[in-house]
Amino acid sequence: MLMNDADNHYYEPDDCFTRHIEAAYRDRTFWIDRSQPGKPGRMYLGKERCRFFSVAVGDNIGPPGIMKEFLRGTSDEGGNPSLSPINGLAVPEFVDKRARLAKMDEQGVERCLMLPTAGVGVEPQLREPAHREVLYPTVRAFNRWLEEDWGYGAE
Repeated sequence: MLMNDADNHYYEPDDCFTRHIEAAYRDRTFWIDRSQPGKPGRMYLGKERCRFFSVAVGDNIGPPGIMKEFLRGTSDEGGNPSLSPINGLAVPEFVDKRARLAKMDEQGVERCLMLPTAGVGVEPQLREPAHREVLYPTVRAFNRWLEEDWGYGAE
């Protein structure tokens, strides 16, 4: 039996907002600071810290299956499913379309809705008057990255 999954997520690379943005907006859009070795990246909007995410989106996530254990009360996470974080960007099916499709085949998932991670948290800060000029260029650049890495249709 094949199933549909309406809650699939991907983790965006550090350049998902900067790879395709026009040069005039590059210094004012979202970017990841990785200047502290061994520490999670910090997300910024220009010179301002991102208020929705404290660190880069793939840097501090619970391992696959932890939410199921957490919700059943069988995890050792002490009330927090991210106490033993993994690097989500290192899990191929979290960041690569072909690896995701292979995992879906393995799990019997026929189709899914793919939801962004970083992409869902940036719009409120971009709507503020100080950042409105960069809102559309940032979303446009993100959509260009999304088309390039994941595409908008079936394989």
